[in-house]
Amino acid sequence: ASQLATAQVTWADLRQYGVGWWLKNPTLLRQLVERVAKCAFQQRNDPLDAALFYLAMRKKGVLWGLFKTVKDVRMTEFFKNDFAEAKWQTAALKNAFVLLGKQRFEHAAGFFLLAGRLRDAIEVCIRSLRDLQLALVIVRLYESDFDKLAGYVKSILFVEVLGYDLLPNNNDNNNSETTSGVKKSDSFGQLSDQPNPNNVSQDPFLRSMSYWYVKDYRQALNTLYDIDIGIKKSSSGGKQQRHSID
Repeated sequence: ASQLATAQVTWADLRQYGVGWWLKNPTLLRQLVERVAKCAFQQRNDPLDAALFYLAMRKKGVLWGLFKTVKDVRMTEFFKNDFAEAKWQTAALKNAFVLLGKQRFEHAAGFFLLAGRLRDAIEVCIRSLRDLQLALVIVRLYESDFDKLAGYVKSILFVEVLGYDLLPNNNDNNNSETTSGVKKSDSFGQLSDQPNPNNVSQDPFLRSMSYWYVKDYRQALNTLYDIDIGIKKSSSGGKQQRHSID
């Protein structure tokens, strides 16, 4: 990681190294993402290409400065506003949905963060960009509350890797636990009691890392021996493996 921190890197580089999975040091993660953001901007001289990363780090002022540098008056004026106000949050949301419609998914995720909609940004990363690592990194950068951070990460791992379903909220059942011992209230939605075999990742290493994160160490080991599990890759172009490190 120290070598990465001193080089010019892109997000594709970090994803290839699996940084979203193993890098837990918040200071080093921020240093790396700062470099990714600078590189993203320099490639096309477009501040929007760096927006997701700067906004995940809550550095709207840096983004405003970049728009000012490239003399984009309209965006400079827009980013001058206080997005804690409902009026400007709504404006950011409208931009996010417009960008979604144009399939500019990374830019859309950035505007969801600008509007304070972390969950929507996560959904874009996972559903549209199909980048689980990016979702994990964005959460770690954006959410400063440790309990909320842990809840978001657990929810992502339980649903996207371990195959649990999100259920409608039921306040009377919030203190129950899944079979792996995570409280349902730890997540941003109710989790099913059992995983759905059709939704479990076929990659045993992703499953193992996910179980390790939620401190189910026995299952982190056992799942490495489960080779006939999860979504299978079809040679005829059927369902693909859900996620891989690269």
